[in-house]
Amino acid sequence: MKLKIYTPGDKEEDFAGWFYLEKTHNMDVELICSKPLYYLLLKLNNHSSFLRWMRGKLTGKSMKYKKDPSFSFIAKGIFAPFTLLFSKNILVSFAPYDSKIWYLAFLKKFNKRLVYDTSWDRWNESYVLKPRFYSKKLWHQFLKDMKAVTPTKKAKESLQPYAKDVIAVPHSIDVSVFAPVPKKPSTLKVLYVGRFVKEKGIEYLLRLAQDTSLKDVEFCFIGEGALKEMLSEQAKKLPIKVVDYILDKKELAKFYQQADIFILPSYKEGNWEEWFGISLIEAMACGIPVIATDCTGPKEIIDGKNGILVPQRDYDALKKAFLKLATNPSLRKRMGQYGRNTVLGRYDVKKNSEKLYEFMFQV
Repeated sequence: MKLKIYTPGDKEEDFAGWFYLEKTHNMDVELICSKPLYYLLLKLNNHSSFLRWMRGKLTGKSMKYKKDPSFSFIAKGIFAPFTLLFSKNILVSFAPYDSKIWYLAFLKKFNKRLVYDTSWDRWNESYVLKPRFYSKKLWHQFLKDMKAVTPTKKAKESLQPYAKDVIAVPHSIDVSVFAPVPKKPSTLKVLYVGRFVKEKGIEYLLRLAQDTSLKDVEFCFIGEGALKEMLSEQAKKLPIKVVDYILDKKELAKFYQQADIFILPSYKEGNWEEWFGISLIEAMACGIPVIATDCTGPKEIIDGKNGILVPQRDYDALKKAFLKLATNPSLRKRMGQYGRNTVLGRYDVKKNSEKLYEFMFQV
């Protein structure tokens, strides 16, 4: 049996539960990108010094990207509008009121099983999204008799008035890869994993690193993004380390396992919010206490026992939470244990993949 996942991006980790079906149900799961031109340009940029030079002249940025998509990945995206018409099982994941609805509505008429996936939790808030009238009408017609999957309860509640059958199954991880290991006492290590962009709250982590009242603390930033160059400059004078985005999950898990505290200080910016926070559950699975802001996703993950929630854009609250953990090893250990148990109960990819399978393929 084959399952196609059609989405603008390339992050398989967002669909870990579906990909796990390859192990448990002998399925062939494939992610197909709806924006192959973007990835083609990215590929050409990485392999052409002339194009990088031209880009540098035009934008001031001439670096290579960590991602290097294969030509087969790009080609599948190019031919997807045709090949998907002959696929029986498809998961589509697009932002609400995306212009791709013209094709999705057409695609719906050609296959037997089509399921919609979304993290968006504000379908009825017109001030957030202002679609054109025909797009909105098409989307509502498309969703009318659809099955849909969301990673949070809030997203499910928001979508239910429009879709036929909605289930909330959170993003999941392999708890055998992300697992606690014994640590030797050392300098307190604080970890951040994610995009280097302002809405992730990077500035607040830098303020912690700059705070002279904090002693013997090391900060590690893992990821990529627009603020990478700035972070690298700050690393020359602050106790921080900048690490490129790590694709290999086993290698990434090693950084979590050696950390003492994980912080995700995201805040709402425009239409974006931290809809989930996979890095949070990766840290919790490794027995690391977490601090996060009260965005949509973290609010459903953190309950006070398995981590600490603080208000968005509130440095004083963030520092207070950090000091609470930094000065109390027993609390860190206890909170880390609660976090691990939370992940085992709610975010284990093996358990959640079965929920997804039953939902999509039940008669």
